[in-house]
Amino acid sequence: MALAAKLQLRQSQSLVMTPQLMQSIRLLQLTHVELDRFIDEEIERNPLLERAEPQDDAGGASSEGFDVGEMAATIVTLREHVGEQIALAFANPAERLIAGELADSLDEAGYLRADLEEIAARLGADMGAVARALAVCQTFEPAGLFAR
Repeated sequence: MALAAKLQLRQSQSLVMTPQLMQSIRLLQLTHVELDRFIDEEIERNPLLERAEPQDDAGGASSEGFDVGEMAATIVTLREHVGEQIALAFANPAERLIAGELADSLDEAGYLRADLEEIAARLGADMGAVARALAVCQTFEPAGLFAR
């Protein structure tokens, strides 16, 4: 009988519930009232902790940390709106480039004023590819975009 040396490598995975993980899970299950009570108890136990008072801005900031007035003041341009839809509708970079060129040719009302043959020649693209991209773009919201 011969003896041979073998080396075996065994890998295992286990979940260790650390005290921090257990506390995190417990805190996530608390209701708002229970969480407030827990925070109050921790503040009483630890003199270095203090509750931050919510700031009351005249601009109408909410407790979540964003200003509703500021959000409403942010204006999304037609080009940005169409650009988001192009990014979602076209997976192929070449088609996305054609659609972007079509979007750049929109006027302020959303009408396509450019000649498709000129766009195809400028991009070195097939006229059929430009027409297919236009057909997809004409399904974008709001209705009537890319009308000619």
